[in-house]
Amino acid sequence: MTYPVKLTLFSLLVSLLIFCWNMFIPVEYTTNHAYFIGIYFFLFSLITHFILVKSLNNENKNLFTFRYMAISGIKLFLSLIVIFVYAFNNKSRVIPFAVLFLLIYFLYTGFEIASLLKRLKKK
Repeated sequence: MTYPVKLTLFSLLVSLLIFCWNMFIPVEYTTNHAYFIGIYFFLFSLITHFILVKSLNNENKNLFTFRYMAISGIKLFLSLIVIFVYAFNNKSRVIPFAVLFLLIYFLYTGFEIASLLKRLKKK
């Protein structure tokens, strides 16, 4: 199965988790913007995966490490910006948003690492 298909299936599972979160958790701990978090990480994961796979095939073996560290830093920085912008605009709902955002952040990061490790083991 290709990475985009696996990522899509994983994203559907995350969307199901978000749906369950919004249905079964008390209303004060839910957020209306949860599905946008999933879309954000889906697109970010798809783009970064192709960049990293391309660097794996490069003659310069240090390029993968450099790009992985740079992308990880950019992802963390952009994620903090998203949380701060949301906090600035929705002060009363920032805690549920930030908790769910970080949960999804770690889920997608784990998925990315697992798929990259499989690819690295093949090489």
